[in-house]
Amino acid sequence: MIGRASFFLLFFFVICFFHGSPSQSNDFSAVKPYFVSIDKKKAYLREGPAFRHPIRLVYIRKGVPLKVDAKYDHWRRVEDVSGNKGWMHKRVLTSQTKTFVTIREGKIYEKPILNSILIAQIDSDVYGTIEKCKKFWCKVETEGFSGWMMKEYFWGN
Repeated sequence: MIGRASFFLLFFFVICFFHGSPSQSNDFSAVKPYFVSIDKKKAYLREGPAFRHPIRLVYIRKGVPLKVDAKYDHWRRVEDVSGNKGWMHKRVLTSQTKTFVTIREGKIYEKPILNSILIAQIDSDVYGTIEKCKKFWCKVETEGFSGWMMKEYFWGN
């Protein structure tokens, strides 16, 4: 006959074996990737989808664009323009994203055609706001300039 201590030890191991945390299992839903942005001045990127998971990165800027590729309960697995990946609670995110960050030097034109008047040349890693988009172009505002920029120059929408 199994002793009481042995029984509880066996019971404990069985429970631990069959009960994994979301970060250990694939108990999350993959979604078609979409963009969101940070809606708070401070947000934490965590290693897993729960507050108990360690913080991987702290964002101290509202409006940072992120790409979502999975969700678990109230958590979203996100990636930033630099390739940092982790989990964020949905309450610090907004789907009303109109922000972008340039991934390389880009040009802002008066109209959405290449032979239009050049308004400004923008460095990489510059944040801006998207007003509206067409097939290959978006009307943007950044660093005091407003005009049309080709989508290939930025990340975030």
